[in-house]
Formats: sequence, structure tokens, C-alpha cells
Amino acid sequence: MKKISSFILSLCLLFLISPTFFVKAKQDMHDESIYDIIVDRFVDGNPANNGPTNLKEPFMGGDFEGVRTKASYFKKLRFSYISLGSLAKAEDYRGKKVVDYGQLQPYFGTEADYQKMREALNKEQIKVIADFPINGVSEKNVLIPKGEEASWTKPATEKGTVNWNLENKQVKKALMKAAADYAYHNQVDGIRLTGIQGVDPTFLNDLMLILKASNPDLVVLSDDDSDANFDVDYDVGKMKAFQEVFKKPNATATSVVKNIREDREVNPRLLMIDDVNNTRFSEHTKISKGESSPQLKLALTTLFTLPGTPIMMYGTENEMSGKNPPDTLGMMEFKENNELTDYIRKLQKIRSDNPALRNGSFKLLNHQDGFVAYERYDDKKKWLVVVNNTDQTQQMNLSEKAIGKNRELVSLLDGERVYASPNQKYRVALDREQAEIFEIQPRKSVDFPYLSLAVVGTLFVLLMITIVIGVVRKKKGEGI
Repeated sequence: MKKISSFILSLCLLFLISPTFFVKAKQDMHDESIYDIIVDRFVDGNPANNGPTNLKEPFMGGDFEGVRTKASYFKKLRFSYISLGSLAKAEDYRGKKVVDYGQLQPYFGTEADYQKMREALNKEQIKVIADFPINGVSEKNVLIPKGEEASWTKPATEKGTVNWNLENKQVKKALMKAAADYAYHNQVDGIRLTGIQGVDPTFLNDLMLILKASNPDLVVLSDDDSDANFDVDYDVGKMKAFQEVFKKPNATATSVVKNIREDREVNPRLLMIDDVNNTRFSEHTKISKGESSPQLKLALTTLFTLPGTPIMMYGTENEMSGKNPPDTLGMMEFKENNELTDYIRKLQKIRSDNPALRNGSFKLLNHQDGFVAYERYDDKKKWLVVVNNTDQTQQMNLSEKAIGKNRELVSLLDGERVYASPNQKYRVALDREQAEIFEIQPRKSVDFPYLSLAVVGTLFVLLMITIVIGVVRKKKGEGI
């Protein structure tokens, strides 16, 4: 049972909540996937509410109405959550420099606009995550009592911003109440706590318990590494591993496929190839304008088939690039006949339709240089994922002991089928910079390649016999 601090007990009294309420199982996020956007940089649905453009990092006009118009887009991509960033009134487009947690950002729209957006997302069964910034808020934040700035805040890195003095119990209480009100009023399904660097994990754990008070199903995550007990673990190391492994061919994939968490009792990792605070994946892999890099497809195939909770930044489907914000956070573009969008949709369909790929067991079969193969399986189905991030065609032979007798490997990406050879080996070959997801099924169809060889061989033998008989008869005739 989790320990509940004396401070949290006092807050229970404040909110008239029983402390035993908080002893709840954590939310299981193994089955979920998240599409991460910045509202201001997504779609401008109503130019009348656009924010100021004369700032160092100007507003670009994205709003709740724009998000509403793309509800079906998120559904087609099969993401179960959309992360909107901060919703609070703030001085910047990302919502980090919060002025008032209790008000929506007016440049995103009105309360009515927000509700219409929520209704559209609910209709498509898409849940909403919102950021709640803790540190780096505006020095004009309305929670700060006049004349008590010194006891309520600490200096922050960026000019005009402050960090909360969390050694002050009044500050803790005010911030927790603001967070609880924020989650409840905006009716969100998840909260991402941002600006948590250096924040005591005990405070974060207490805050999470308060957040779940009115909604036990609320998911709480973060945008930084922490020892706090989040529902999903942020892992910047794994993200950087994805970028290092897949930014060019032939890099060893050990850092991506090793130390995989498959135990459902353990928090899943957030699986990501980039995020709002770091270099875009496509900055490493872009070739030239109008030409796609195969490495992005390979990284995404791995992202959506490893154990964990995949989170994908908006614009990934357009290979948005950039080294640092704001260059990494451009305005979203929607392209017709986007091959990469179709590929992501296909990966998501495969993942969402097959429980073993979301929460099944994991077995690593090969990870030599850039050639990786692993199994995902449960008691009903088994899958084989093969990724060839090398500059050569690669192949591997799997025994019947590993795959099973009378089985066939059916690719869900291109329909290819692989059968056991006469020596009882399943030969899997991939061209350079290609990936395959095979479902291992009971063998249903005739093995035409080997049948053809057998037929040709039989015909050849019959032909030779016919020739020999003809020669013998001819010689006998000559002898007569």
C-alpha cells in the first residue's frame, strides 16, 4: 500500500476526500497510443482569435476549432489519445508561461469552442491529455499573492518567469488545488506534468493522488525523467537511442531492443522518436526536399511494435525537421496521398487489431548491426518483426522448433508468405532498409514455390527416362 504523507492527509480534509480513496491501481497504458500536438501550430480554424505575431516566438493561429475539424484525422490514424499541450492562459504559444491556470488560452478560442472540440473528439472516441506546467510560469501568475513573491517563488532561467517555492506549504496547497480544478473543469482524460525538473518526487506523487481524486481513471505522465510514480515513464534515453540507431544504416540496435519492459505490472515506457523539447527525428534522416528517408519507416515500425506506449509528434507524417524549438514546431501541413500517413495508419491498424503486439511477451531473436528480429506473442498468436536497417540484403533462417510445424509467415505489410523449406527452415530475407511484420499462422495454402520445384524436378526425371528408353529402343532397332 502506498504511503500517504501528512500533507496529503490535510488536503484530503480540505477536499473532504477519504485518504483510502487514493489507494488505487495505476492506469494501464500498454494498449494506448498518443498523438502529440501544439494547438497553436496545428490548424487555424478561426483567424478572429489569433494571438500576437510580434513576439520573438509568435503565435501562428492554431485553435480549438482547428483541432475540432481534424477529429476524424486522429481517428483514421487510430490514436487513442491526443495530447494538446497546455490549455491555460499564458504569455507564449506553448502555454508554459502560465498567467492563470483557471482560464483557457483566449487565443485558442472560447469555452464554447473548447466544448465543441471535446464533443467532436468524444464522438471519435479519442481521449484528451493536457499539460499542467509547474515551473517556468509567468511572474504575473495570479496565484502569487501581492507582496509575497519572495516566499512563493524562486528565480527561473528565462526572463519574466518564476519557479514555485515548493518548500512553502501554502504554495503546495494552492498549486495542488489549481491542478485539481484544471483537470476537473477541462474534463480531461490525462494530465502531463511539465517543468518538473528538480521537483521533489514526493510532491509529484502527492499531486497525482489529488489529481485522481475526482477521476480515478485519469492518466498522469510527464515530459521529463523522474522517480515519481507516473502511469507511464518518460525515457529520454530510449528516445535518443531511437535517433542514434535509425539516423543512418548499419548502426547497432542494441540500445533500442535491449532492456525491454514486458511485465504488465511494471509501468510502460513512453516510446518516442522525438518530442516537443528536442531535435526532430527527421533532422537526422532528411535527404532532400521531396525525397523521403527509409529510416523513418523503419523507426516507426519498431516504435509501434515494441512493448510500451508509443507517442508520436504532429508533423512526423510530413517529416517535419528542426534542431530546437521553435524550429521543430512549425505549422502543420496536411498533404494529399501522403504515403507516410498511410504507412502509419497501417502500422496502427495492425497494432490496435492485435493484442499480442500491444501487451504480449517479447523475445529478441537477432540484433546484429542494423538487422533486428523479435517476436511478440501471447497464448493465442505469435508475431515476427524484422527490421533491416543496413545497406545490404539480409536473411535469417528460423527452425521449426522456433516457429512451429506446419506454419506459414504472413506479412501484413505486403502480403508475402514464407513457408518451411525441405530442410525444415523458414528463410526470411529482406532487402536493404526494409521492415516486415509477419503473423505466424497455421499453414493453410499450398507452398507453390516448392511445389513448382517438385513438379519441374519430376518432369525432368520423366523426360530423362523417356530419352533413355528412346535411346535403348533405337540401339535395339539398329541391332536388328
